[in-house]
Amino acid sequence: MKNKPLLTYQDLLYFFLKNEAVTEKIGMEVELGVVDPNTGISLPYKGTNGARAILEVLMKTDNWTPVYEENLLLGVVRADGCQVTLEPGGQIEYSSPPAKDLVELVQKMRQVVLSIAEVARGLGSALIAGSMLPFDKPEDAKWAPKPRFQMTLDYLASLGIDSLGWCTMARTLSTQVTFDYLSEDDMNRKVRVLVAAAPVSCALFANSPIEGGVLDGVLSHRGKYWLRFDPARCGCIPPALSGSMTFNDYIQWAMEIPMIASMVNGVCQPMYGRPFSSVLNSGFDDGSQPTFDNWRAHFSSIYTDIRLRDTIEVRAMDGLAFEHIPSACAFWTGLAYHQPSIESLWKLLENRTLEDYQTAQAEVCVKGLKARYGEDSVQDLAIEMVKLAKLGLEARVNAQLEHPEVLSYLEPLEEVAFSGQTFAERLIEKWKGELQFSRDRYVEAYRIN
Repeated sequence: MKNKPLLTYQDLLYFFLKNEAVTEKIGMEVELGVVDPNTGISLPYKGTNGARAILEVLMKTDNWTPVYEENLLLGVVRADGCQVTLEPGGQIEYSSPPAKDLVELVQKMRQVVLSIAEVARGLGSALIAGSMLPFDKPEDAKWAPKPRFQMTLDYLASLGIDSLGWCTMARTLSTQVTFDYLSEDDMNRKVRVLVAAAPVSCALFANSPIEGGVLDGVLSHRGKYWLRFDPARCGCIPPALSGSMTFNDYIQWAMEIPMIASMVNGVCQPMYGRPFSSVLNSGFDDGSQPTFDNWRAHFSSIYTDIRLRDTIEVRAMDGLAFEHIPSACAFWTGLAYHQPSIESLWKLLENRTLEDYQTAQAEVCVKGLKARYGEDSVQDLAIEMVKLAKLGLEARVNAQLEHPEVLSYLEPLEEVAFSGQTFAERLIEKWKGELQFSRDRYVEAYRIN
């Protein structure tokens, strides 16, 4: 199947189909900044203390295997499924193997990320978590030497819109959580709720108020950047809001999304915005036909707030401080993997329109939990979501699917929701207060040790 030369609709569908052996596991990705400890500015990939140097050290420890593309070191992988890879602006991303429970997931993440941080410190750099490289300006962008990254920048420039794509690629950090679906019906039940909940999530996790060292009233610059990246591939999955999205609905929608780049005969080539449907019908410009790998790779350039592939990926949140990362995993697991909670949440959100969604997404970037989503207060919705997530976690603990300690993971989000004060607003207070607008103090406060 992987190298089949001619792609059929059944092949497209095959990507999503599940067998009876699939179980509900949890995955996560954490993007981390590699910065100068004194200035907080990101370090170049090729420097003596940047991402490449860190990867080179990791290669010599813990059975990591290097990943190269065109002789460039772009990541390391381990036999247990852990991956550490390169992001466009020289950020590092940790990707977990699927875990059966939250404690397993969080413990492995902490172990690997702390080991990366130790390597960074030994090289004279600092590894920071959060949702932004808060001090980088346009001239500080350090582009990693991966052909696809440059093709993405070129594509965004060709759109002729006031895109903030370079900010998204070079400045942002994120935390993402991944879940399984067991069937088409299960996919629909989960995706429709997670999509409808995305604007509330963006407010609940808002954590990027500093841009270029300046406060300008925006609570989520990361959210603002994604609104202006490329509307064709970002934001909402419109078919999901109907409440009855099938695999066919999603395939038909995804096929019309413009392609940025694709591997053709082993070489990454720009696609100049051709939709996948065109390539499927007519082939690539050299006459070769798309493969299953091309179809699977197409989804790596779809950046919706909730991304559907052979798993469901929650992307609708800013990255968090290192100590708060477990709260994101616990929150979404309590919702996605507890049927009563997800059904209750759908009753709260089922009448949202695409206009409601887009208006709320723009508003929460500035107002946070004080925004509105349709006729509802975002804070009120956030409180209900946190309550339902806790019910879901308690049910999983009672079913011995989770350890009791996971309930404590949710506490930072409970505090945010009930107080109405976002992580971003707390960071603003800290920046003005104990950090005294000092970059090196910021790095010391948020570096991973």
